[in-house]
Amino acid sequence: MAVYLLFTSPASFEKAGKDWAKVATLPAAGTGPFHITRVVPRQEADLARWESYWDATRKAKVDNVVLMPIPEANSRLAALRSGQVDWIEVPPPDGIESLKSAGFAITTVPIPTLALVLQHRRGQQPFQRRPGSPGAELLYRSGRAGVTG
Repeated sequence: MAVYLLFTSPASFEKAGKDWAKVATLPAAGTGPFHITRVVPRQEADLARWESYWDATRKAKVDNVVLMPIPEANSRLAALRSGQVDWIEVPPPDGIESLKSAGFAITTVPIPTLALVLQHRRGQQPFQRRPGSPGAELLYRSGRAGVTG
């Protein structure tokens, strides 16, 4: 099963004729301190500092960032130890002590438990209302008890 998540602006969505398949072919829409320079699906996304970022006090401190999807925790750990990557998120729990012993800095931050469930029906655009439905087809739950309970 392939899952794609697209973020776009209303103007970009209109430009694509409200067609999500076309949105995916347009340049990314965003306002962050980096801009996407290259995407190799399932391999990497390259980002470069955006010199025209609107908040001069929060400009990126590095020239570029390469994001690599590494879904398996032990593979992420091996990539970090070998120098293939500079940081990883969510190392395997049994690898944390060995990282500390090797001098790696471990930072723990709370990760909000947020689940967005999009009920997309074949032939409909996301967020369209069904006749008789009380609202858009988006369910929002926040907090561990709401997600897991």
